[in-house]
Amino acid sequence: MIAAVTVLMIAHLAEIMVWALTYAILGVTPEGSDLVYFAFVNYTTPRLWATWTPGQALEFAWAMTAMNGVLLFGWSMR
Repeated sequence: MIAAVTVLMIAHLAEIMVWALTYAILGVTPEGSDLVYFAFVNYTTPRLWATWTPGQALEFAWAMTAMNGVLLFGWSMR
C-alpha cells in the first residue's frame, strides 16, 4: 500500500510540475507568483484565485488544470 501511495503521489507531483512549466511557457500567472504553488492550488482547488480576474485564455488554462486534477485524483482512488 505504501508503494502504491508513493507512486501516485509522485505522479501527481509530476503532473503539477508539468502544469507549472506550461504556465511559465504561456505566461498565464499573476506577476510575482510562485508557479509551482499556483499550479498546485489550481490542480487541487479550482477557482481559488478568484480575486485576480484573468483573460479568457488564462481561464481556459486554469480550468484545464482543475479538470485534469479532478480526473487524476478520481483515477487514483480507483
